[in-house]
Amino acid sequence: MIHFRRWLLTIGLAALALWGVGRGLQSPAQAAYVASSATNVIYRFDPGTQTFITIPLPAGSWPTDIEVTGANPTQVWVADGGRGQLTRIIFTDTLDYQLTHFPLTATANNHPYRLAVNGGRVWFTAQDTNRVGRLDPGTGVVDEFFGNGLPANAGLTDIKVAPGGKVWVGAETAQRLLRLTVTSTVDYVFKPYTDTLRPSYVLAPRAIAIENDDSILMTVPTAPTPTLRLAQFAPPNNLFQWPTLETNSFPQDLVIVPGEVWFSDFQRNELVRISLATMTTLNPHGPITKPTSLATESATAFWSALQTSPAAIGRLSYAGQPPVDTVISVNLPDAQFSATAIAVATDGGVWVSAYRSKLFLPLIRKS
Repeated sequence: MIHFRRWLLTIGLAALALWGVGRGLQSPAQAAYVASSATNVIYRFDPGTQTFITIPLPAGSWPTDIEVTGANPTQVWVADGGRGQLTRIIFTDTLDYQLTHFPLTATANNHPYRLAVNGGRVWFTAQDTNRVGRLDPGTGVVDEFFGNGLPANAGLTDIKVAPGGKVWVGAETAQRLLRLTVTSTVDYVFKPYTDTLRPSYVLAPRAIAIENDDSILMTVPTAPTPTLRLAQFAPPNNLFQWPTLETNSFPQDLVIVPGEVWFSDFQRNELVRISLATMTTLNPHGPITKPTSLATESATAFWSALQTSPAAIGRLSYAGQPPVDTVISVNLPDAQFSATAIAVATDGGVWVSAYRSKLFLPLIRKS
């Protein structure tokens, strides 16, 4: 059993504008990493038994993203922006898991933000240093990619790897979608894209999902027009499509299932389903309260981190036509934590990265 020291004074970090770091509401320009004595955590939720296990991270950690791969054992990767490292959890069962930390020390102030696992390597965006990194877990070597077409102070957000090997990166501050093509560690190039046919449309990608090499989806929650906050890009012809969203839409994360893209709409308390063939809305689903990070259980069931109080995770599933939705929410074990990202493993386990959303200060007694 893990025991935590009791403190007598708390200050909500939400008051310090730190609510939603990770796959939540904050842009990278706003994100902050707080090194403190608090121990942030990774949760694994078992939907079958409705139980959590808690895996503490080192003091000063600040988990901003989580990805899972494999089965028996499951490999869980965590972006730790607070300590400037990637953490791997090899999970066999609730009593058998191992943590390995991979420091990103090649450049000072390397704070990983978002992750993508592909071909045994782990890609990440580093905000403060404005670069993309790639970790080889077998050797521990971290390659870094910067310059060569990458805009200065780009505000790097999400990162995904297409089946053909191209790496796609969001540059929210620079208002560009970036494609990174790597031939070698010294021969690579970033190519920026924007909608040249509609220069008034703001392209500032926050989250990215890839249907295939020819179809890249992204959320654009900072676009001034709420109905134009999701885009699809077709690299072969350099064309963007902008499906018309509902008024006051505020899309956060998105995932792809066969024939459809789903996104979490924080403002409207919905998960929204869009046809990839026509780029038109099929159905909004919910209500589900304040969804941010999104993960797929199946083509009809999804998990999301909920920015509620107390913090929770939620599951939305649907069946029938017209669809009938079923929504459940499960509070995190400790009300002092908030979820930053969520992922579903092939064994059904739901993995959640969480940070302490309240700052604890010790009471100093005079002798």
